[in-house]
Amino acid sequence: MARVLFDNFGDPIPRSLPDLLAEAGSAFDRPISEQRAALEALAAGSTHQLQRVDPHLLRLRLAERADEELPRLVGGLRRDRLIAHDALTTTWHGWCQDDGRQGAVRCPRPAWRRDPVLLRRLERGVNAARGLQGLAPARWVSHDPSPHVRYRLDGIPLASLLPAEDPPDPLLLVRWLGTGLETIAGLHARGLAVKGLTPHQLLLTSERATLLWLDPVEAPADPVADVSALATCLLLLDPDRLHPIVQLMEPWIADAPGSAAEASTLLRRSLADHLVASRHSLAMRSRSTDRGTRTARLYAAAQALQRAVPPPPGRCVLRAGHDRVLYLVDSDGESIRGGAAAGVPPHGLLPLFTPRRGLDAPAARTLLRAWARREDGDGELRLATQARWEGSDEHGAAIVRWLSVASRLRRAQLMLAYRLRR
Repeated sequence: MARVLFDNFGDPIPRSLPDLLAEAGSAFDRPISEQRAALEALAAGSTHQLQRVDPHLLRLRLAERADEELPRLVGGLRRDRLIAHDALTTTWHGWCQDDGRQGAVRCPRPAWRRDPVLLRRLERGVNAARGLQGLAPARWVSHDPSPHVRYRLDGIPLASLLPAEDPPDPLLLVRWLGTGLETIAGLHARGLAVKGLTPHQLLLTSERATLLWLDPVEAPADPVADVSALATCLLLLDPDRLHPIVQLMEPWIADAPGSAAEASTLLRRSLADHLVASRHSLAMRSRSTDRGTRTARLYAAAQALQRAVPPPPGRCVLRAGHDRVLYLVDSDGESIRGGAAAGVPPHGLLPLFTPRRGLDAPAARTLLRAWARREDGDGELRLATQARWEGSDEHGAAIVRWLSVASRLRRAQLMLAYRLRR
């Protein structure tokens, strides 16, 4: 998103103005008098740009005249920058000399400074909004040499946070939008309207958004435009459109709800939907966590069970084939060796199970199949070899049962380990 700059009026700077000032050898952050002088010199030296320069030149001249028409100190407030203006008044930001707090003053222009109709209108506007939560406190000062409306400002102006580089905290953005809509709805309930909102008029704290309500006299009241202006200002805080609430506000720029109350209802519904989705996600995550915990417990139990039941000691000839191949198994109570051999005593039996390496599942399955098919082989050779090797079928049955259980435990451990890795 393009970088947005604001002038002393609190309005976006036209894109062509920085280019014109750069061409004239100045910059938009220089004093207004220097910017105006640079544009005049550019218009005088380049007649083909005369009409192109005129709108910006008159705009800067209005700001310059507004600064010249007022003393630097108004009602105890030392003004420092112009934040809003119209044909009748100018509004200035400043700092109070007594307590150092920031504030603002709205002063009639010199031609209207003693006009009783305008002065009464400004006083009525202050009284009409008195006591409304969410507005910057204001009071009418008529005894000053320059009558004005005095505002107390609490919070950081939105314009001071621009241009935004990082998206704001989601909770803060929701609070600012919600409290801003509540304030606008309160104004609409009293028959009032914001009539335009700039980043200089939106004050932000960790709890709410406060509006500097200037009660423009000339602008027409439009409740839909008020909601759109609030959304437009807050969208400047998330230029990359990353926050979910931004997806709700973004269409309001061109097609805002009919009232602030309707916009508040849409916000509450959107937050409710987001809450339901978050609760569902947390519930699914909790279930997954519980499943992982149970799986880890089962995995530890399977490991403990295998360590707790050592293999039974003994030896056995499991099967003797017609080709005189013998299938032997030998256990010393800690490890098991077994496999095919040509006779007894066997040489080079491979380990089936050791406490350090665990179970050799393929070799164990081979011996289990041999035991199951022992009747199909050479029974006389098996019994003769069994007697010569001092083995027994009782020991063989016990070892085979242990191998069967160990195989099932191994399968369970592999399945549980896979689930833990997911």
